[in-house]
This record gives sequence, C-alpha cells and structure tokens, in this order.
Amino acid sequence: MDIFNYVNHTRNEQGLQLLEFSAELNDVCAVRAKELAKNYSHTRPDGSFFISAITNKGRHLSENIFVTTNSDGRTDLADYFSAWDAWFKGTESRANMLNTAIREMGINSYFDPVAQKRYWVQIFRG
Repeated sequence: MDIFNYVNHTRNEQGLQLLEFSAELNDVCAVRAKELAKNYSHTRPDGSFFISAITNKGRHLSENIFVTTNSDGRTDLADYFSAWDAWFKGTESRANMLNTAIREMGINSYFDPVAQKRYWVQIFRG
C-alpha cells in the first residue's frame, strides 16, 4: 500500500471524498522532488512558488514535502512510512491531506545519490 492509498484510507475513515490520482500532478511532483535536492523549500530554485510548475492550477493547491536518508537509493517501506508519518503528524501537512476542497493528488520522489537522500512531494488540487 503506497502513500496515495494511505491518504485515501485516512480520508475514508474521516468520511471524506476519496482523491483521484492525477498523472499531471504526479509528473509535477517528479520535477519538484528533483528541485528539492537544490532548494528544500516550497519555493523553486528560480525563486517562484511551487504552483508555477503546475499548468492546470484549479481552485485549491497545496504541497507537502519531506526528505529521508537512504544510503542504497531504494524506495522501501521504511521510506514510505517515514514520509507518511511526518505528513500525518504535521498539522499543516495533515490539513492538506484532509482538505475537503481537494479532489486530486500526485506523489513522487527523487533520490539524490550524492546527498544519499530521497526527496518526497505530494501535491493536492481541488
């Protein structure tokens, strides 16, 4: 079960509408994850805010970011659980995942072999 399914499971427990997976947002998350290796922030390396990476902006947008350390570069359950745990326990991140105005989600990660870190991004759109 991946983080997308965890988000929907949690939303279902709260009686909220399940999210749709967005291939577009997933692709944007891949771009943003690589950018986080250069600038770990909701601000992109060019100084613009994360939403500038999204073509179809919708009415509501939010982004969750996290970094894990993993020396072999594999994405395993420990990485998933570290990211999920941080987002679920973080007030703002949890609010993003449970926002009733959100209808879609993308998630992706990037492993930086030099820093030995995996950068995670969730983007939500409503």
